[in-house]
Order: sequence, then C-alpha cells, then structure tokens
Amino acid sequence: MVTTPLRILFLEDNPNDVALCQRILHKSELNFESLRVETEEAYKLALDEFNPDLILADYNLPNYDGLKALSYLRSQHLELPFIFLTGAMGEDRAVESLHQGADDYILKDRPGRLPEAIHRALEYRQQQTQLKQEKKLRRQQEQIFRAALNSVRDAFIVSDDEGYILEWNPAAESMFGYTREQVIGKDLHALLAPQRYHAKAYKGMQRFRANGEGSIIGQTRELMALRQDGSEFQIEISFSRIKVGDNHLAVGQVRDITEKKEYLAKIEHLALYDSLTDLPNRQLFINRLHHEMAQLARSGQGLGLLFIDIDGFKEINDVYGHETGDVMLKELADRMKRTMREGDTISRLGGDEFVAILLNVSDETESQSILLRLLKVCALPVVIEQQPLQVSASIGVTFYPQREEVSAERILNQADSAMYLAKQAGGGRYCIHK
Repeated sequence: MVTTPLRILFLEDNPNDVALCQRILHKSELNFESLRVETEEAYKLALDEFNPDLILADYNLPNYDGLKALSYLRSQHLELPFIFLTGAMGEDRAVESLHQGADDYILKDRPGRLPEAIHRALEYRQQQTQLKQEKKLRRQQEQIFRAALNSVRDAFIVSDDEGYILEWNPAAESMFGYTREQVIGKDLHALLAPQRYHAKAYKGMQRFRANGEGSIIGQTRELMALRQDGSEFQIEISFSRIKVGDNHLAVGQVRDITEKKEYLAKIEHLALYDSLTDLPNRQLFINRLHHEMAQLARSGQGLGLLFIDIDGFKEINDVYGHETGDVMLKELADRMKRTMREGDTISRLGGDEFVAILLNVSDETESQSILLRLLKVCALPVVIEQQPLQVSASIGVTFYPQREEVSAERILNQADSAMYLAKQAGGGRYCIHK
C-alpha cells in the first residue's frame, strides 16, 4: 500500500545533522521527504511552497532564531508539529519553547528519540485538529440552531433540569417582554408562571430532574403565563426533552392563544346570543329552562315562564323601515333586561317575541310586580331620530311545577297560548295560563 510521504522541513544550518536525522528516520521505516533551509526568507517561502507536515528546527541559527520561526508559524495560524532539534538547550529555554507552542525538543546527542517524538507530535496535532473541527462543527450547529430559533414565529424556551433558562428566541422576547439577556440563567417558573402555579410547576421539575419525565413532556397544554408588565395571558405550550450528557433539557414551544381564545369566545357567543339585542337566543334559553326545571325538582322552589310579544311592532316596521324597527327592539330589550331581577333570564326568540324565566315565583301574586314593570317599560315611548314611537306588550304567563308533570316545551306552549289571549283582549296586559 503506497502512502503519501511525510513532508519534513528542516530549519538547520548543519547539513550533517540533517543527514543523521534522515538516516535515523529511514531506519525507523518512516516514509518521508524533506527540505533543508537555514534563513528566515527560505523558511517562509518553504512554508508556502513545500507545504510541510512537520518542522524540525535548530534553536540557534547563524542568521535566524528558532523561537522566531515558531512564533511566525503560530501567527499564521498553522498548527503544524514543531520540534526543536538542538545541540544545547537549558531547562528554562525548553519550558519557554513549549509555552510558545513547540511540541517537543530533542538534543542532538540523543537523536534516537526522534522517530518517537515525531509520531507523538503528529498524533497530538491530529487530535487537536480533530477537536478544532468538532468545535467548529458545534459552533456551526449552534449558529444553525440559533438561526432556526430566530426565524420561527413561535416562542422557544430551553431550560435545564432545574428550570433555569438557557435559550430564549426573539419570538419569546416579543411575547413575554423580556430580552434574552434579562432571562438567561433565571428561574423559568418564577419569571413566567403566575404565583398560584408555582408549587405544581416546581414539583414537576423535581420529577423531570430525577428521570427526565414529567406530565407535560410530550404534551400540549393550555396555561396562563405572565408578561414582564405583570399581565396574564393564555398560552399553548408543548414541552419536549433532549439529553445532553447526563443532563436533561426541556424545550418549550409556546404560542400566545389570546386572539384564538377571543375568536372562539366570539363564535360561541354568536352561537348562543342574539346578534341584534345580545340577549340569550332560543338555544341558550331552552338549555337554561331545562337546567332551572331540573334544579327546582330538587329544591322544591317554583319559576314563572313569560312569553312576551310586542304589540304594534309590525306597523312600526312597515311605516318606518327595518332599521328603525331594529333600534326599537334593541331599546325594548335593554329596558326589559334592566327590569329583570338578578338570576332571572330574558331571551329573544326571534322577530318581536321574547321569553323570560322568573325564579322563585309560583303564582301571580309573587310575579305581579315584575309583570307590571315589564308592561310599563314596553309602553314608554322610544325616541328615534327625534320621533317618539310607542308600542305595548302582551305577556303570557305560566308557572312550574304543576300538578301534572310537564316538559319545557309544554310550559313554553302554555305561555305562548296565554300571550295570545292577552293580545286578543287588546294587548298591553298580561294573562295567566289556567
């Protein structure tokens, strides 16, 4: 197998010393080629053109200095093995040469150690080169990792197994209000979690520190977090685990879901509330009616169910238009809502029809004051664009529980029927279902 010869540069003024070294190296079966120089100019030129793998230099030269040659080599960031080969070298000079970056020194009266010294120096430099390459690779990987963290929209937080922050990307800066410099080395939970969550968070970190496990690792959770200004907001966070040596690191990917939650709340509100009056719609009202009826079956209390229709509203719509009609419905809805007691419910079924639940009433006597107030506020003029418009209300009333078991739909029909009786009697009044 043919190997590339080792290129040895001799910085030596005595050709005989070089010849002796060459014989020793040939005898050790080292495959090499060599070049001898003895001046600074020739030395620097040989570094460029001969491109040596190893330098053997005399410490004292007539026209140059071995330490200067070593210093120049290292100033050029060349990590070639450099061995002093000298006739006499005191201990102080030997130590100085090693501090300057020499790999070894050999006395000329003991040249037999040369093959071993060369082998050891080459091996050491190879190891150093490998370590530098690995370090450079790690730096590149860190740069790639940092660039990736900096480019994503989600906040990324890396903490050690004690909960201290190790990494913090720009998205985290924007989300929480802290710069990277402010948080590195700080306690993750003390900084970002509301006080009420601290005990649970620290308990989880103890488990993570012990075995790298935790209830949140590998999971996505919705939690409350704390900004620098002390305000709380809702986040979605997923934690993953990475192991570095014997230590576990936690990597958190965080999203601010405030807007998402507000949007979902808005969608839910639109699904359950009337868009014009912001009163509960039919679906929410029926749910509440079923709930209150179930509660009353256990408590033994009663409720009143009202069905309210606005008298004369159709004429207002026909004469003044739907926009005016909508303004009137909103005003009447606000008036009736303010009239209801705490815990009572009023809802818009659609058009000019409203329904209401009165809690803790079981007959006309207990509900009469509220019924009269509702009739009164509905009969007050509504001024729209300086035009006073007036309507009234017909209210049908029924009560629950009754002697026979009845459903929510049944008592709603009873109140509806009673409302029609009130309207047939001229409106502006209430009628009790018999």
